Amino acid sequence: MARSRYSDEDDEDREDRPKKKKRRRDDDYDDREEGGNKGLLIGGLVGGGVLLLAVIVLVVVFAAQSKKSLPDEADNEEVANDRNAVNPVPNPKQNPFIPNNPSVPKIGSSPQAKAKDDEPVKRAPGTIVLAVKVQNVNQMASGGGPSGFTAVSSFRDRGLGMQFDVIQTATGIVQGQVITESIAEDVFSLSPDGKYLAVMGVEPFEGNPVNLYSVADGKLIKKHQPYYKKNDITIPDLIWTGFPSKDRLITVNHSGGFDLWSVPALERIAGIPGPLKFGARCDINLFTKTPVNFQMTPDGKSFAIFDGTGFTFYDPITMKQMARTPEFLRPNQNALFSGCGFSPDGSKFAVYVQTFGKGGAIELRLFDAKTGADAGGGPVNKIQAPAGFAWWGPNHLVFWEGGVSSAKVFDVANRQVVCTVRTSIPGKFQAIPSNGQLWASVADGKFDPFNGKTALVHLDAPNVFQLSVDWELSQTGLQPKATK
Repeated sequence: MARSRYSDEDDEDREDRPKKKKRRRDDDYDDREEGGNKGLLIGGLVGGGVLLLAVIVLVVVFAAQSKKSLPDEADNEEVANDRNAVNPVPNPKQNPFIPNNPSVPKIGSSPQAKAKDDEPVKRAPGTIVLAVKVQNVNQMASGGGPSGFTAVSSFRDRGLGMQFDVIQTATGIVQGQVITESIAEDVFSLSPDGKYLAVMGVEPFEGNPVNLYSVADGKLIKKHQPYYKKNDITIPDLIWTGFPSKDRLITVNHSGGFDLWSVPALERIAGIPGPLKFGARCDINLFTKTPVNFQMTPDGKSFAIFDGTGFTFYDPITMKQMARTPEFLRPNQNALFSGCGFSPDGSKFAVYVQTFGKGGAIELRLFDAKTGADAGGGPVNKIQAPAGFAWWGPNHLVFWEGGVSSAKVFDVANRQVVCTVRTSIPGKFQAIPSNGQLWASVADGKFDPFNGKTALVHLDAPNVFQLSVDWELSQTGLQPKATK
């Protein structure tokens, strides 16, 4: 049968239809791709224009605000000086160890001068704001008491090592800064004139050295190992240093021995050999770095140290014995000391000790600091384990708790804890200078670890302590926090 002409044309259309559809799809895809590219281009141009407009608006607003906040030309110098006092301008020549370090203070600047754009802070009397930015204060050392100078240690902002900032205690005026390369150098002392900083290094196999620095320029003047033990490991380690005067330095070792050195030459003048044997030793608390069984008065006129059975008092300048306590440690007894210290007026010497063996007890013992006679004390009513302590007024001690921000207030007369006190966070109680005031380092209320202002706070003991009340010490003073 013959096929019609229309049938043949339909067959040809059916064969060509897939090819036509494919061409139409390809053409549509090309059109969409071209349109999409155009859309992206247009969208990018629009977005860029909006972003550019936003930047222009921000620049205009910022310029207007800056112009509004700028003082008159007559005030420019005053404002600049005030701002430098709060946020000191770096001085690379001041300390060769830390070029371009933004934390270097301006020597002679006072942190109490405020920039005009600072938020007002209602600080309590006795609050000294540090002119340098420190994230957290580790330790403090006083030279010359509350009217002298104070060295504040903290970790460096960049790299390993310690940063020591020295200020006038009463005003906060900067004396200088010292930088060390090891974080282990956290036992230090400051001369009464604020001129020298003695930092104990750690070299246990050769003998811990004393590194003597000049505060004004931060330079190392002298490195000396007072108890060199490389050829004799039985020689005791250096554990502490202190300045009894501006040109004399005392070093104490584990065996209870101590020596007097000239400053800055560090030449030995005199010494007392260590009497401790059979495992007894002089030491400092590992957390608070405060001595547990030896102590020197802030004026450097008296030095007490454990001698094996009691305490002996010396004049640290002449090295002459002035007095001795009764032997409170019996034969075959061992002692674990938590702390000791002179009362604010220098008349009494307190010792917190636990004795082991027959008749052992946990006691707070008091001695006359002039004669060494027994002045009271006795067993503690409830067991405490302070990490060192300081006097707060004539009748109370503040027991440190591991170097953190909390402490317990201990009544000397009835030998029991009466209340708890803590610092604002971050903060830390300090035992120096021991003038009967409670000392602490605290931060401002809105603490910024990089831009916040750390302050030293000190205050007298209250006339009456409220029992079972938690107190908080901050830049605004001492406030009750909660009732148990």
